[in-house]
Amino acid sequence: MCIRDRNYVERRHKDLISLKIKSGVRCFFKEVKTKGGLLSLYLQIENNKIVDIAITGDFFTKNPFNLLELEEALVGTELLHTLVKQKIESFYKIEENKIESLRAEELTKIILESVKK
Repeated sequence: MCIRDRNYVERRHKDLISLKIKSGVRCFFKEVKTKGGLLSLYLQIENNKIVDIAITGDFFTKNPFNLLELEEALVGTELLHTLVKQKIESFYKIEENKIESLRAEELTKIILESVKK
């Protein structure tokens, strides 16, 4: 329930790095400057799986509404490099889904680095 109200998270927790909700549940926020622009990630992790994720920023993508599909695809994914990257690569197979100047490998690393303690 960390991310559902993105405006609340952005207003109240702009500097949030990590927040423990209960045993096994953590929320994370990370902003990264990439070649394509600023990327902001909000993640809720439960038992080492993505429960909720929001990908926002000022980067360019041909169809920004497709990011919702990527977020939905990542929900339920275990935080293993190969699994996260596989979901992103599958999403990127459709040209209009790609985030400009951000390869699947880079996005995978950003997601996994966001949840490090």
